[in-house]
Amino acid sequence: MDSYRQEKVQKFEEFVDRRLKPDLVRAIGERDKVFEQQKIFSDLRRNIENFEKNSVTSLRTLVNLGSEVYMQADV
Repeated sequence: MDSYRQEKVQKFEEFVDRRLKPDLVRAIGERDKVFEQQKIFSDLRRNIENFEKNSVTSLRTLVNLGSEVYMQADV
């Protein structure tokens, strides 16, 4: 009976290692992406609220076009 239990435990451990652990790593990665997007949206919301609070109607800023190339923009 003891060898039967050990065999079952071995199968469960293999299942956890082959299936559940990779799923967990993927789920954690997806969660981190959601947290990152949530932070971006939260920052954007805070900026918009600050503009409304201070009655800002236009803004001149630099926009990153890529590869650290910037262009001046009026918003």
